[in-house]
Order: sequence, then structure tokens, then C-alpha cells
Amino acid sequence: MASRPLAAAPIAPRRTNIATNNFGDDVSDPYAWLRDDSRSNKEVLGYLEAENEYADAYFEQLQPLVDSLADSMSDALPAVEVGQPTLKGGYLFYSKRGPGDDYWNMIGPHLTGAGWCHSGVTGVAELAWVLVLDDPTLVLSLEGLGGSAAEPWLALHVSGMTTPSALYYVQLNTRQQVKVYQESIPGYQPGCYTAKLEWAASDDGTLVYQESIPGYQPGCYTAKLEWATSADGTLVPVTVAYRTDLMKKDGSNNAILHGYGAYGAYGSKQWPSFNPADLALLDRGLLLAVAHVRGGGELGSAWHVHGKKFSKKNTFNDFLAAAAHLVAAGYTSRAGLAVWGRSAGGLTLGASLNMDPGFAAVAVLDVPFLDVVNTMRDPALPLTIKERSEWGDPLNNEECSELG
Repeated sequence: MASRPLAAAPIAPRRTNIATNNFGDDVSDPYAWLRDDSRSNKEVLGYLEAENEYADAYFEQLQPLVDSLADSMSDALPAVEVGQPTLKGGYLFYSKRGPGDDYWNMIGPHLTGAGWCHSGVTGVAELAWVLVLDDPTLVLSLEGLGGSAAEPWLALHVSGMTTPSALYYVQLNTRQQVKVYQESIPGYQPGCYTAKLEWAASDDGTLVYQESIPGYQPGCYTAKLEWATSADGTLVPVTVAYRTDLMKKDGSNNAILHGYGAYGAYGSKQWPSFNPADLALLDRGLLLAVAHVRGGGELGSAWHVHGKKFSKKNTFNDFLAAAAHLVAAGYTSRAGLAVWGRSAGGLTLGASLNMDPGFAAVAVLDVPFLDVVNTMRDPALPLTIKERSEWGDPLNNEECSELG
């Protein structure tokens, strides 16, 4: 079926709207007319319908590619999906979804525990061990703590952009580690991308569950941690992943760069993680990258503080630096780069595009948080008061000037 002719993209008109802020200053918002809390304004609804119609017509020409990607992503998922188990009260619980299931099912008990409980552990604070990962792109996180004072245990989760998830239970006194979960794929070679907890004793862990992802060959992919230099000289970590034999390093590969950069105080971090659906993109020669920009918590509390309120511009400079690094390193080009951000990540993209409109060819702003000043001025909105510590308070004259 032939694609519909593509009409001109609808553009929301700018209209004069001058409002006075709390300090007597005039503030112009030419798009204030688009706010319709009642969702009934015919002019606003008409504009949104025009946007949707344009999007439908535009993406219609890409439908064969969309269908191909959807099929590839579906093929990468196992017929029966099983979630990572959680050990609680001496039993292992996990979620499971099979063909025809609309919802995940919780299963348990699956395994009797090895002395695990939630009664607290006396003296664990005095125990310290060095955990070494053999791949710097892997992420190690503490999932739980339990056991008795005589047999304290830790639950540790390990994953990466090209490394399936694994869950270990570590007995701190004996240094014994038991691998209770490994997201696995047919043909997987553990020696290529396995992260180990390196103790003096050998790893004789017991594998109690293994998930299968069809067609995954870990040796085909490369994951690296690189560093981009931001405008103030700060080095910004960027995780990249690609299929090794398809990366040309001459700027001709397409790439997708993801960013967020907020709420680090709440533990928000954009860690790289394994997603079987990403294989459909990597196998087509795309590079996937995550920019760990300031505002998040990847490098601690200072990394968050230096990307909020008066320092928020650092987030945008960091993201632009990450994009420029991918181009300078030959991974992609400005014409081949797509960027994606959701919620506060949409603000990162929006501001970055205003600062350098041509730094990427495609931008996906997913439910973006863009109207920061008006949102923070409206205490009737459910999150405004709570989030002023992150974005600033327009009722404070100094912060109002900076936000504007």
C-alpha cells in the first residue's frame, strides 16, 4: 500500500501572553494557551489531533522497518519469561509469564533458603571485603542483607549492557558464593562476559535457574566505558555497546544516546542493563549509549548536586559533550545520531536542542518535563512542593531569576 502524501508538520502558533510573577516582573509564555486542564478546549484538541495525524502519516512509510524490528525483538525473548528470583523467609519467589498470559504470575516457594532471614545481622558493619569485577562496564548492586550473626549473607546483583543479569548470595564469614540466578542464552560462553566476586577460594556456586534468550552470542558484542569532556572540563562517563563486527568507527554507524540526569538524591541512576530487545538494534549495526550526566547519582551525591538548581546547565553541557564524543570517536555522526530521554530526561534533551539544535538528527522526548517554571509555580500540582528541592522555587526571587 502506497504511503499517504506527507503534509506540512503542524506548528503551534505563538500568542502574546504576559503574566506577572510574584516579584512584579513580566514573564512571557507564548504557548500558555495550550494548557487545558479540562481536556475540552476544541482548539487545543484540534491541534493535538493534527499532530497525531502527521505522525501517523510520517511513520506509515517506516512501517516495514517497524514490523521487522518488532519481530526481531519478539524473537529475542524466550517463550516463557521468568523473572529474577527473590529470597524471602527461606523461600525463593519468582515471576513467570508464558504464551497467552496477559499478566505475570508469582510463583513460590521454589527453594528452601540457606539460613536466610530478615531478623537483622549483628556486627556486619565490621565486615569488609573487596569485590572485583573483570569488566568495568558491569554494575554491582546490593539486593539484600540477612542471616544470623554467625552466618551473615549478602545478595549481590551483577549486570551490564551486553551481560545478562546474575544474582549471587555471599556468605561473609566463609566467603562462599552461590549463584542462584543467571539470565542465560543458548550458546552463551560464560568466560566471555561473566562477572565474578574474586575470593581466595574458587567459585563452586550452584546454579538453580537459567533463563534462555534465543540466538544470543555474547562474544559478538562489545561494551565499553568511555569519558567525554564537558564544557567545564569535567569528565563524564558514557557507556557504549555495539556489535563488534559491524562497528566501522568511520562515523557511518547510526547511534542512540540515552540521558536522564536528575533525582540523584533519590538513588536515580542510569546504569546500563541487559535488554534482549536491544539485540535487534545492535545486530543492525546501531551503537547504544548511555550518558551518565550530572544530576543523576552515578558518581555519588556531588554528581547530583552539581546537576540541579543553579547548576542544572551542567546536565545539558554533559549530554552535549557525550554526543560530541561519540561523533569525535568515529562511532557515529551528527546526521546518524538519535537521542532519547524520558520525563526529566526529556528536559535534558529539550535544553540541549535549544543550545545546539543540530547536535542530533532525531530526538525522542518521551513524556518530557519541559515547563519547569510554571510547574514549580503551581502548588496545586501533586509533585510541585516535593520537587522544588530538585528544580528550584520560583517563589524565591534568586531561584526564579535562575530558572527563567
